[in-house]
Amino acid sequence: MGIYISILCLVKMHINNIKIEEFRNLKDSQIEFNEGVDAISGHNYTGKTNLFSAMSLL
Repeated sequence: MGIYISILCLVKMHINNIKIEEFRNLKDSQIEFNEGVDAISGHNYTGKTNLFSAMSLL
């Protein structure tokens, strides 16, 4: 028998822009985001996942 605690934390964060230098295949990239919904699209192996990986480090 154990005690389990669940904590739900809702945080709203807006990123205006991000500058990435020498992260995986993203070399000196600067991206500006709009308020609301932005779409990230591109061909395979162009860095979309690496962008989200870099943002998760913030």
